[in-house]
Amino acid sequence: MQATTAHRTEAVARMSSRYFSQNAAEKPGDWSLEGETVWVVGGVGVIGRGICYGLLKAGATVIVNSGSQKRLDQMIEDLEKPERLIGIFGSMRPKGAEALVEKAMSLTGNKIDHVVAHSGVRWWAGTNQLNETMFTDALLNAGNSNEHGLWHCEAQEFGLLPELHYSAARLLIPKLPDSSRASYTFVTGGTGEHRTILSQVNTHAVWGLSEALRELYKDAPLRMTELRVSLKMNRPAKERALDPRARPLSADIGELCAGMAAGSRALLPPQGLYNLNSVGDVLVMKMQYPCPEIIPSIPMLWHFDQR
Repeated sequence: MQATTAHRTEAVARMSSRYFSQNAAEKPGDWSLEGETVWVVGGVGVIGRGICYGLLKAGATVIVNSGSQKRLDQMIEDLEKPERLIGIFGSMRPKGAEALVEKAMSLTGNKIDHVVAHSGVRWWAGTNQLNETMFTDALLNAGNSNEHGLWHCEAQEFGLLPELHYSAARLLIPKLPDSSRASYTFVTGGTGEHRTILSQVNTHAVWGLSEALRELYKDAPLRMTELRVSLKMNRPAKERALDPRARPLSADIGELCAGMAAGSRALLPPQGLYNLNSVGDVLVMKMQYPCPEIIPSIPMLWHFDQR
């Protein structure tokens, strides 16, 4: 597997080198998200923080909302209060979402160019860790739904995540420009034995929503994509010690989201589902869609759960 990943990485590097040597006027450094606005949907946990980092590094103005003012304030502080980060308290669930969008649009001159919507990426997390979305205690408590069984859950609990992401898509897609520069990216988690019953059903429903939107917009200029991540984020300290990484995986995911949004006229990612099952998969895609480094001073964030 390692040899295969190395071979793929080298092949992409050769392909990128050939492309940029033939197109000297258009290089990764020329791409950026400067002058563009990106809304990050899904909260400011480990994944949301990583996505904000990547987008800010690429020069974007970033809107991010959260149902936790404390977490929102903490993220802004940890990122050293970047000027281009707009944090708004509130949820994209149907109740109150329209007012939230109106408030955000008033702060950006009614401008939005991209959306990155993340949901349940940390599929492996245990009790008190599956909290990046922070919509309901039912999804935060990894023990209750399995302990008491499928039939002890309220029916509406199985639609919490797709309800939120449908609401976000319904309100934000019409505000995106009718251009191939515009993009809507879902960042979702892969399957895992540690998912609760509620998490499994909600996650598959979001996958279904993402696929339905890709089909709906397959002939439209809007680029509708999904990154499905089957890697562990923000791992326990013991696991990190046994298998260390040079940088947080959440930052790599954030930089990849930024690179795919920025793109170039010749290297815009096509519509579709992209599975990230290994670190090698992430590295290959980052080489295909490199993140512009417009503001290199944005800090990468480690070990959020230990704060």
